[in-house]
Amino acid sequence: MGLFRRLFGSGGHTDDEDPQAALASAGDERALRRLGVRRRSEFAHGGALHADFRAAAATLGITPQTAPDTIPLFHWEDLGTPHAPGAPADPTVQDVVDLAAVTEAPYLLLRTRDARAVSGALGELEALCELEKDETVALVLVGDVDLFLRRAFLLDVLAARDAGNALEVIPDLSDLAVKRGLQARFVAA
Repeated sequence: MGLFRRLFGSGGHTDDEDPQAALASAGDERALRRLGVRRRSEFAHGGALHADFRAAAATLGITPQTAPDTIPLFHWEDLGTPHAPGAPADPTVQDVVDLAAVTEAPYLLLRTRDARAVSGALGELEALCELEKDETVALVLVGDVDLFLRRAFLLDVLAARDAGNALEVIPDLSDLAVKRGLQARFVAA
């Protein structure tokens, strides 16, 4: 059982462990990444301990310059229109592009509330760094479905009126970026 737990278990951490103690004992990037996935609600953007996680990431050289309180957080589940009462909404590319009109921030984050989705706090910080350091990056996918977007890219798509109502949002946004000579990137959760 001990070998199994070391290979596949919590890596020495449990979810009931004090989050700051777990953060302090995560000594390398791999451990910090796992911790950021497992305890995303506490450490990711908007989480109660995001500043502490950000400080730990800075020791690894992951240092986004944008203040976290300037980045609006939207949820996939709040976009789109349900096709039937009680059914989940299906967001479209247009729904995402329209977010550019409700914020002045240079970047925005789209995240799922689904705890089964693979995403994490360290990936979010890396995605933000990608956007900050390279103006040709339009969007960065974090893990499965979380997405950091450059507002200027969304405004360009909005002005050109070529967003459409496609339901394959992430691939279609990536195609729109490439069509404009921009990049779509991916970072691990």
